[in-house]
Amino acid sequence: MEFVGEMNSNPDKVWYRCTRCKHSMLFDLSQPQTATQSKKLDLSESTPYSPEKEYTVGDIIYHRDWDDIGRVMSKERASNGWHAIVVKFEKNGERRLVESTAINQTLE
Repeated sequence: MEFVGEMNSNPDKVWYRCTRCKHSMLFDLSQPQTATQSKKLDLSESTPYSPEKEYTVGDIIYHRDWDDIGRVMSKERASNGWHAIVVKFEKNGERRLVESTAINQTLE
């Protein structure tokens, strides 16, 4: 990050820009900055993943084959018309999984 400048009306607010993507971000220096830590997901709050089930954003799922737990980040429709969920897993990172295969089969 590179320093861009401060706001004229409030010197506690400063602009920084990423040197790679050129995205700018405003930081408030009067507020304490905390590191964003991802909260460890609890297996007891998870639902076992099944392609037949439908999920909502925020659901915690457990993928038995991968022995990994993750949170549903978004839902999308694949180019073939099937429904998919984007899940951020603790071990495997972000993955796309099919959902609602019963609904998907009626679309064909």
